[in-house]
Amino acid sequence: MWQLARAFAAEPAVLLLDEPFSGLDVAAASQMRRLVQQLVAERRTTVVLVSHDLIDLVSLAQRVVVVEAGQVVDDGAADQVLRRPRSRFVADLAGVTVLAGTVSSQGVHTDVGVLGIVAVKQAGGDSYDVWSGGSSVEIVVPPEAFRVSLDGAGSGWPVVVDEISMSPAGLALTVTGHGSTRVLLPRSIAVEAGVAPGDRITLGIDPCAICIYSAGTVVCAEQNVRKWGEFAND
Repeated sequence: MWQLARAFAAEPAVLLLDEPFSGLDVAAASQMRRLVQQLVAERRTTVVLVSHDLIDLVSLAQRVVVVEAGQVVDDGAADQVLRRPRSRFVADLAGVTVLAGTVSSQGVHTDVGVLGIVAVKQAGGDSYDVWSGGSSVEIVVPPEAFRVSLDGAGSGWPVVVDEISMSPAGLALTVTGHGSTRVLLPRSIAVEAGVAPGDRITLGIDPCAICIYSAGTVVCAEQNVRKWGEFAND
């Protein structure tokens, strides 16, 4: 702690902190984050913080730059970067699943299956716009929006669980439906359902909890989406 205070005492224009909390226990790391917040506010020092910890992004960052393989893949306000991840790393860190989709008359085709969305409107809008066929969209799904059931029960996409691994926000399931994709679930959902590799499960989504991005616009919440169709797998 004294080393950090001494670094700020030198009144640098810019201070680089490289994983400063990685070797600390939870209580000590939390105390150090509060100290950094206090010193930044008092001395108005610009801090460049290198981190792989979601807590650092949420509690300290005003602007986030994501670097992968030496290339900048995203740059923006912390909430914006976490709300719409542009890479698997950030999606894992934020604990959300990003499903790329293509629009047809049936709905949105993803690697998991087809989600029957036919028209959308922006919040406060009066009319619905039908997406044109072939349009590309991204469906951002928070982990709590997924529903999992075994033995074909419930509504959703029938998929096969190929692999289960850990992610920063819970469990990551690699599943095969139309194609292979990776979805992030809270541990409680997967454990309660008793999911194991090789299982055939039904994977559903709560439409009230997702956001859909298309051509720079975003539609969130069920009231802005008309005619949610049944999940389809063909």
